[in-house]
Order: sequence, then structure tokens, then C-alpha cells
Amino acid sequence: MMRCLVLCLSLFSIDILASDAAYDAWGQNRPGEAVSLLYERAQKSDAWYDYYDLGLAAHDNREYGKAVAWLLAAHLRAPSEQEPKWALEAMEIPVPPSWLDKLGPLAIPGTGWLGVLLMLGAGCCIGMSIVHHGWRWRLLSVAGLCLVLALPGSVAHSVDSQRNLHACVRDCPLLDATGQPLQTLPAGTIVIEERKLANGRLLIQLTTGQRGFIDKTYCDAKPDS
Repeated sequence: MMRCLVLCLSLFSIDILASDAAYDAWGQNRPGEAVSLLYERAQKSDAWYDYYDLGLAAHDNREYGKAVAWLLAAHLRAPSEQEPKWALEAMEIPVPPSWLDKLGPLAIPGTGWLGVLLMLGAGCCIGMSIVHHGWRWRLLSVAGLCLVLALPGSVAHSVDSQRNLHACVRDCPLLDATGQPLQTLPAGTIVIEERKLANGRLLIQLTTGQRGFIDKTYCDAKPDS
């Protein structure tokens, strides 16, 4: 038991030191070093804020396409968080509208801690209604109100986090069905995946509605070795 505790503490300390090294390098105007370290951290945590920092560091390192890809990854992991979306808007990158965007204020109660509290409140009211028969309908009414408030934002958040969006990390040829180039998509272009093909290509749609095929490798964002 003690060995497991020591091992966990050691791994936690190593992660903190790696994080400090990344931000130290970034603060000392060495964003290239920070990108490599932050990439490792984001791969381990899969947290939106780590991908957000990674995207900002890549932008400072003038890796425009990768910056967009990692900021988009942050946005998809936490659609209700505004920072990744604001960063993309500052880079003048249009993000396809999400269900959270479409619902607007109706989605707010169902996101974040407020959504968690509403769902817990609904569950508690339903549980109490089983015990307190005299208050059953009042408790069920409160539970229903909590669910009505929470479900739109909660469902929208879940759907938005599953969107198949990609960003071109470098200039990418858009191909037709025969493999002939239609145009070149600049680095940082966000595309909507419709289908993944066996040959490694993606059938995609642009925010303008145009469709075509791209090679999946153009969307793979990794630090330079």
C-alpha cells in the first residue's frame, strides 16, 4: 500500500515539474519547448484547459494550423467553456454553430455546476417522493421543473462534444471523388467530417457547405520532433 502511495506521489510530482518546465520555457520566450511539454501533458490529462494552453503556445510559436487544431480540441472537450471559442474567433477562424449556440440562454441552466445541481436536485426530489407520500406530487413537480431546466443544456453539451470537427494543420488539397484537386484549404481551416474512408481519406464539408475529400494526415497535430 505504501509503495503504491509513494509511486502515485512520485508520478504527480513529475507531472507538476513537467508543467512548471513548460510554463517556464513559455515565459522565457521558448514556446517551441513549451509545445512539446504541454502536448505530453494534454495527451495524459485529455483536459480542455491543457489543450487550450497548448494551442496558445503553438500560436506563439507561429504554428498556426496546429494552434487551431488544439484550440478546437479544447472547444470539443468543453463546448460550454468560452475561452477556446474566443481564441479561435480572435484568430478569425469560423467555428460551425453548435447546439449550445442555437439554444442560447436556454442552455445555460444545464451546463457546468448549475446543471449538476439541478440533476441532483431532481434525483433527490424523486427519491423523497417515494418516502413522503403526502408531498409526492409537489416533489415530483419540483423534479420535473429541474429536469426541464437542465436537460436542454445537458443534452446539447453532450451532442456538441461528439461533433466530428477537424482542423487542417497545414495547407491541404480538397479533392473530388476521382482524386482531382478542387482547391487548396489553408492551414487552420475547420472542416466537418461526414464519413471516414478505408483509404485514409475523409469525406468532409466546409462551413460554406462545399463538400470534398481530404487526407486524414493533414489533420494530425503533433509537435515537431
